[in-house]
Amino acid sequence: MSVKYRKVVNNRKNSKTEGKVYGRAVVDGVIDTKEIAGKISKRCTLTEPDIIAVINALETEINYGLADGKRVVLDGFGSFKVGLTTTPADSAKKFTSANIKGMHVIFLPATEMEQGKRVKNMLRNVKAEEMTEYTGLDNSKTTDPGKTDPGSTDPGKTDPGNTDPGNTDSGKTDSGDVGL
Repeated sequence: MSVKYRKVVNNRKNSKTEGKVYGRAVVDGVIDTKEIAGKISKRCTLTEPDIIAVINALETEINYGLADGKRVVLDGFGSFKVGLTTTPADSAKKFTSANIKGMHVIFLPATEMEQGKRVKNMLRNVKAEEMTEYTGLDNSKTTDPGKTDPGSTDPGKTDPGNTDPGNTDSGKTDSGDVGL
């Protein structure tokens, strides 16, 4: 069991790292609530429908907490908070709720200190290995947002020309943190 990665070349013109090779995590399928509930039910005395009900109630309670402006912390798992997308104003007095263009959820996974390093609990036992199904480097990266990402296993997913080719799909550079 491991996370697969593929090699990609940075083809962005005028980039300081143009021509350099990076690794990019590849999503290999989806696990949904029903499947997770089935796996959890095999580890405890709760039934799959009970677990699904708890997961749905948890989602509702997280929603209520976020709607109330709270940070929602699930110990050992991580925390959720609301982030805003806004347009700027010339002054604080001119900034109103009309400047708020959208909201999103920010998830921060739980971390612990281990031998002087921060370790994300969810990634503690994750290992990475090169994907074997592809034929070498992916030189087809583009900044054309309409082009499909050829290495994606998610149909319809596009690669809008990542501003940092070292970024993983989560938007963070983790190439040095393999297995953490």
